[in-house]
Amino acid sequence: LGFLHANSLSTYFFNLMLLWVWEKYESIGPRAIAGLLLTTVAMYLLTDSRTAFLCEILLCLMIVLAKYGRKAAGLFHFGAKWAAPAVAVFMLACSVMWLAPNRGPFLEKANHLLSGRVYLSAYAVKHFGFTLLGQSMPLDPVTVSPEWPKPFFTLDCAYSFFCCCIGAIWLILIC
Repeated sequence: LGFLHANSLSTYFFNLMLLWVWEKYESIGPRAIAGLLLTTVAMYLLTDSRTAFLCEILLCLMIVLAKYGRKAAGLFHFGAKWAAPAVAVFMLACSVMWLAPNRGPFLEKANHLLSGRVYLSAYAVKHFGFTLLGQSMPLDPVTVSPEWPKPFFTLDCAYSFFCCCIGAIWLILIC
């Protein structure tokens, strides 16, 4: 399809979907929402990108709630206020629990669902620790696992990145 990675195509599609919703919001009805959902499923089957799929489903859900829900404004306000801190605490707890000898099936499933981000976050916690004001993470070659050798350590979970590299104070200020 001309993209180096399937996530690139799904990101472009999601941005086009956002633009279309922004442009046509007033005229969007149940048919358009059904069309968006069908297109979302088709794009997921084409790209296998779970992140974009979930974002697109959430966008459709927010459209439905905003157009047809009476208390959608309060729900959106609550979600915007508490989603980031809740995910940050969840990732922090999962990272710390991953280092324990008895993980349990929940952490294994959470790690699989999040494409290994719990494992990477736990690796960062173990090797670099948490920081309040920030620290420099070395870019030395590292082998996180035998299946996944990398020329340098990458931490692409924003919440863990804040706690281990940028500084937890910034995460607290943002939340």
